[in-house]
Amino acid sequence: MPWADYQFPSIQIGCLLAYARQKGYWVEGAHLHLEAAAHFGFEKYDGVVRALSPVGDLIFASYYYPEHKREIIKHLNFKCEKPERNLEILFHIIHNIYRNVNWKIYDIVGFTITSEQVFASLLFAKWLKRDYPNIRIVFGGPLVNAQRGIGLLKCFPEVDWCVDGEGEVSFVSLLDCLSRGENVGDCVPGLVYRSGSGIRINPRQQLFTLEDLPDPDFKQYFKLLNNHSLIMGKEITPYLLIECSRGCMYNCAYCVRQVYWKGYRTRSPETVAGQIKRMVRRYGTGRIRFVDSLIPMKDSKQLFTNIAKHNCDYYMSFDVRADVRKEQLEAMRRAGICQVVFGFETLSTNLLKKMNKGIRFIENLQAMKFCEELGMEYYSNLILGFPAETQADIDESVNNIEYTSAYCPQLQCVPFKLYYGVPVYKKLRKYGISRIRNPKALNHIFPRAIVDDIFLSMKEFSSNHGDRDYGEFFRRLERWRKEYNQALLDGKNLLSYYDCNTYLRIEDYRSKINGSAFATEQGATLTLAEEARELYLFCDSIKSWDEIKKRFPKWDEREIKKVLNKLVKLKVMFREDDDYLSLAIRASGPR
Repeated sequence: MPWADYQFPSIQIGCLLAYARQKGYWVEGAHLHLEAAAHFGFEKYDGVVRALSPVGDLIFASYYYPEHKREIIKHLNFKCEKPERNLEILFHIIHNIYRNVNWKIYDIVGFTITSEQVFASLLFAKWLKRDYPNIRIVFGGPLVNAQRGIGLLKCFPEVDWCVDGEGEVSFVSLLDCLSRGENVGDCVPGLVYRSGSGIRINPRQQLFTLEDLPDPDFKQYFKLLNNHSLIMGKEITPYLLIECSRGCMYNCAYCVRQVYWKGYRTRSPETVAGQIKRMVRRYGTGRIRFVDSLIPMKDSKQLFTNIAKHNCDYYMSFDVRADVRKEQLEAMRRAGICQVVFGFETLSTNLLKKMNKGIRFIENLQAMKFCEELGMEYYSNLILGFPAETQADIDESVNNIEYTSAYCPQLQCVPFKLYYGVPVYKKLRKYGISRIRNPKALNHIFPRAIVDDIFLSMKEFSSNHGDRDYGEFFRRLERWRKEYNQALLDGKNLLSYYDCNTYLRIEDYRSKINGSAFATEQGATLTLAEEARELYLFCDSIKSWDEIKKRFPKWDEREIKKVLNKLVKLKVMFREDDDYLSLAIRASGPR
């Protein structure tokens, strides 16, 4: 359902469809978000997708609760333009889509629920139960797991079941029970269901291995894309969605991945590369988005070596941890990875520790540098308002912008959101959190009985950490963006070096206000000869003091420290703890 991004088919539908067919069931999938976007207008649809939550859900809630429509429109007036008019248009679009489906041929209809899809799915479910009461309805996806599934079944009688956790085993078990006429509640793992004693949740069960999964089935999406009169001729760049793994081996304090998956499972490089080759041929697009929480680093070199052998001009996007090595990024670049998504979250090492990120700012800085040199797009969020964040953490981020200012500022500031089940949620006292509640803005929208029972995914809370001032942070961030964009127009790198074999020349065009200690408006040049040159090149990636001493055993340690301190002072090198990183990129690109 809307409001998923129309450039992407649903990986959930694609996987469940293929898996159920592999097990012998007749099932169909519908990517209704693409059809809705075509009728609504892609630009307007994008506007809703980009709006701050929960605009998308409220639009459909206004038709689920028509008695609250006035209040909802009043609330939406602060979030988007002409909400009332757009609501009317969208309602007719969705209702026509609903009427054009031959629902009577189906026994069961499932909805996959991710962000901003709850009330669109509930509205369809309500219509289905009204018009086809024998159809059974099941909800699955990350926003209906565990307690949220219980809340949905309490509040919305049109939903028969919810699935907690991974879908394949649960969905096929549900179909098995229905086909045999057995009691569904007794045999379906991960099922949230009503029983005589209330609502129960069966233990989860997920696939032991991902190796035997069939290719996701996106036929309906691409058929719609290539044949719909409102879509043909539009500049839409569809992506294929590919899985290398499920779950995550880390435990970041704010992240919901551990709530949905148990453990971390990967597929072999050969399996993934083969699937990519088949699906590119089948669907006619080389744009690929990997949906993993993070790249399986152990097999990454082999994976991207295999993909590079396809000799195809892929455009691929992947989520990567900031501690990725340069040679791994180079292998990705050769295979066609043009865009990477990092989880930087903040420019403060102290705050990264509180987030249990397992990364320091110096790793974030190194990742930016590598992408700048390799010509790879990168994106990341910066989380503002993390419960344990202090003004000192914000000030640390402000100071660290001095070192990031030579690299592309593709960072988006997003407010911290508290989700049920994440590590922060489990340790409220540690993070200074109290009074967890559903968002206050929604209390007057839902009926009172619903407000008491519904378990919304995102929570509001009170914090004892007080107010923070982000003024200087935003000013520095904006200055960084302007300076970098101007450098692009001027066709120059802000901080780069030329290696001339016996000496190395660093050119610095950063402004003084951004922290370059020796640069002028016209730029400045620093020449490093002999050992100083070798030292700077050696620290192209993060090197510890012990590694540096070992690399230069004949060089007096005091002299090494003197050179390092000078380079750090000039802000052409960064130091954190006892680790060092050279900041200038090779002007002619990596060799």
